[in-house]
Amino acid sequence: MGIRVLCLRHGESENVVAGAAGALPLAELTSKGREQAAEAAELLREEGITRIYASTALRARQTAEIISDALGLAEVVFLQGLVELGVGRLEGATDPATRARTAEVLRAWIVDGRLDEAVADGEDGHAVTARVVAALASIAATHPKGTVAVVGHVGSLTAGLNALCGLGERVWGAPLPHAVPFAVEWDGRSWWCASWPSLTQDRSVTYLAEGTRVGIRHISCQDRAEFLALNRESADLLTRWMPGDPITTDEAFEGYVARFDGPPNEGFVICRLDTGAIVGRANINNIVRGSRQDGTLGYCTYSSTTGRGYMTEGLRLLVRYAFDELGLHRIEANIQPANAPSLSLIKRVGFQREGYSPNFQFIDGAWRDHERWAITVEEAGKGPDGA
Repeated sequence: MGIRVLCLRHGESENVVAGAAGALPLAELTSKGREQAAEAAELLREEGITRIYASTALRARQTAEIISDALGLAEVVFLQGLVELGVGRLEGATDPATRARTAEVLRAWIVDGRLDEAVADGEDGHAVTARVVAALASIAATHPKGTVAVVGHVGSLTAGLNALCGLGERVWGAPLPHAVPFAVEWDGRSWWCASWPSLTQDRSVTYLAEGTRVGIRHISCQDRAEFLALNRESADLLTRWMPGDPITTDEAFEGYVARFDGPPNEGFVICRLDTGAIVGRANINNIVRGSRQDGTLGYCTYSSTTGRGYMTEGLRLLVRYAFDELGLHRIEANIQPANAPSLSLIKRVGFQREGYSPNFQFIDGAWRDHERWAITVEEAGKGPDGA
């Protein structure tokens, strides 16, 4: 695993409220912007951030410092390469024509790939993407692994990430909201942007079940980009513990989703409620009806989301959904004895060990022994730990 960069736009600022165009380095946060920065700090508290980087513009610096102080981190590192795009002689203009031209230029860069475009005599797309890409590359070189945060601006950050991750039309029309973190990954070879906050924050999403931090829903074709990025970042982890090759291509994803078109399989994703981002996947396979009413549980987390309790909450929700809505009586899970984190997880969810199956499944080039764990509707009624 390489570096994980939690990017976010600065909090609401005076220039945004005024509708002023350009880099405007001295524009301050509004009181609402300060509140948004404090809320972002709470979202980032459990993410294991070791350093915060920010644009040199005052509004980005203030956002980063509020987060840094709340998390007890060292001084923020300010990078000139992260500043907002410049619009030359139109800096600070508030007229509708300038705002419309700025939108036209951003669309030309992000959707059409026409980087020669510029607002008035300001920066063109080549200049903006080059400096943002250079800033992110320097951060990745400084931190070969781990998690950092980057506070930037809506235009320049989107342009830079578009150059690195090929975002294109899927993010156009979904501008970055203020102070909402989202993950970008560098694995030593390429960058991946698994989700985009204006897309994942769609509050119209209806979950099958919700807890305090996560919800579960059925997987869909719209999850393709985010799902593939997560699987690519975690390919080594998935190869070790999961059957088959990691799902990292469009064809593999289509085949995976097709498995859940009807019985006997049900496919789910586990998502953060605050951002909508996928943090894990699960499925109930080989559902048998009649006198048995049982199925087999499969699940995985990802390198960037493991160790935060998301899967414990998500699988508890899924077990209850399987019993209450799918009408199952028993759910089985088979886990390799060496997979200690998965064994601890399944115990927390309330499963009981039933037996041992030698040479149960072919994984990572060999037949692997598995422990057999299960939970029934009666055991689930005792509580999550079977007590």
